Amino acid sequence: MKQRSWGGELGAVTATISLCVCTMNRPQELDRALASVRAGTKQPHELVVSDDGHDEATKGVAERHGAIYQPGPARGLAANRNACLDLVTGSHVVFIDDDVAVGPRFIETAMRVASNDVVTGWERNHAGGQSRRVEPSNPGFLGFQDQPVLNERKAIVINATVFPGHLFARARFTEQSRYGYEELDMARQAVASGYRIVFADDLFVDHFPSAVNRDQYARVLVASRLYLTARAYRRYERRPMKALAFCLVAPMHHVLSEVRAGRHGFEVLRPIGLAWSYAREASRQSGIG
Repeated sequence: MKQRSWGGELGAVTATISLCVCTMNRPQELDRALASVRAGTKQPHELVVSDDGHDEATKGVAERHGAIYQPGPARGLAANRNACLDLVTGSHVVFIDDDVAVGPRFIETAMRVASNDVVTGWERNHAGGQSRRVEPSNPGFLGFQDQPVLNERKAIVINATVFPGHLFARARFTEQSRYGYEELDMARQAVASGYRIVFADDLFVDHFPSAVNRDQYARVLVASRLYLTARAYRRYERRPMKALAFCLVAPMHHVLSEVRAGRHGFEVLRPIGLAWSYAREASRQSGIG
């Protein structure tokens, strides 16, 4: 991984926003996302597209909107986000997915709320033709984001979050997990590193969840939750007994939930084996799962 030096405290210096768009085989959605950025009252310091797919139209879409284009590492969304981080130079970083559209004042708002904290907002989710407001909820013991925020905020909406660049000198997206819960993992890393997560009600995006790649993503969601939650308890919270309890309870909870839903066989156990493979890969790379 390329080593780079992030700036120090923000102070009175105006924030510069590096906007990163990770995409995979969705050039039409990417075109809408980039057009929404370019229609804004303020423009980002740099607009980066990291392409994990193989659709040849993607590069042309990025270049047409004046974005910096790079081929992604093709190792999943977390690795693709890290590839963006190796390239950007702004004081703050914002990520949006290719099936997101931002409003005309999004970058202007991001510049205004940017600070030494992690600032998160919300999204209008348009799945199934319905529009609903989605705010970040804190995770429960099993890793599901189903807990109300009472005191400390421990989660973000990745598509509406302004990260201070210096966070990424300490934290990176966990690449063993190919997709799912990587934004919650980053929020946990930020909190463990001493950052606050602050909510900004005027920072929001529109999310139009694409059906492209959705089946592929669904196959790894449970594995990502199992692995990243156990990792968080062990590495960020430094509570090995809590991690052990999770490793005993969470797989059983998953299997029972699947059986109740009428699903049986190898596919029920597959996410558990995949989560263990993520842990083994992490152990090989760093000596710590």
